[in-house]
Formats: sequence, structure tokens, C-alpha cells
Amino acid sequence: MGLHYVGEMGQGMTGRRLFDFVTDGDVDWSPLPDVYDVFIYPDLTLKVAKGRANFERALVDAFPAEKRAIGQYFRDIKALRNWFQPSHDVATDAATDQLGGTGHHRFSEQSALQTTQQYLESHFRDTRLRAVLASQWLITDCPPAAAHL
Repeated sequence: MGLHYVGEMGQGMTGRRLFDFVTDGDVDWSPLPDVYDVFIYPDLTLKVAKGRANFERALVDAFPAEKRAIGQYFRDIKALRNWFQPSHDVATDAATDQLGGTGHHRFSEQSALQTTQQYLESHFRDTRLRAVLASQWLITDCPPAAAHL
């Protein structure tokens, strides 16, 4: 296991400001190439380009029957990120509440603590899509049955 990607390092972003403070600005950051990851399976090759929208579009193109579940996955990731934020101001709560409408659920502690495997099995029918979404967990050296979203 080792360092693979470092996000949020654009000029002025929180992660970048923190690293610039700790390193006195002595670390140079290079952006990832447009296509920064490629998943290769016997019957599927999926190129992952920078940006959430690009990743979502690539997944929908590869798994059109799962379009709805893929959209929900990205909404759930966003809701989970909001759930973990230390301060819950009115704007954050309003955004999270909006995710809770129209049949979507707001993340609870129980939802946030389910394993990646539990989430994938309960939301996606296509086993290849589950494999693609679980593939990135390999870099953490933690299997989907033990990892958490």
C-alpha cells in the first residue's frame, strides 16, 4: 500500500492550504492526467477521467441498465461527505435535506457504517459494476467486506 492520489490540491483548496502550511510551500503539486485510472477486466475496459461527472458518465456508458443506481451512488457519497462534516450549518443541513427528498435517504450513523460490500450488494445488480466500484478499495488494502463507504 502506498500513496496513489492526493485530491483537493488545487490552489486555494483546503488540502493544499494545509500542506503548504506544513511544508512551508516547498512541495510542488502536479495535476493528474485527464485519464488517471483504467480498470481492465476480461470483458470490460473502463477509463476514469478526472472529475465526478466524468466518472459517473463513464459508468453509465458502460452500465446503462444501472443508470439510476449509479446516480444514487454519487448522491449517497455526497450525502455521506456532508454527514461527516464537523460543523452542520443551515446550508449544509439544507443540502443534505434536499438529498433526503424524493425517495433518497439521509445518511444516518447506521447507513454510514455499513461496509462497502453491503452497500454495493444492496444497490447494484450488475456484478461487474460492483467489481469496478470496489476496485479502488484495493489501494487501501482493505477488502469491501471490511471497508466502509
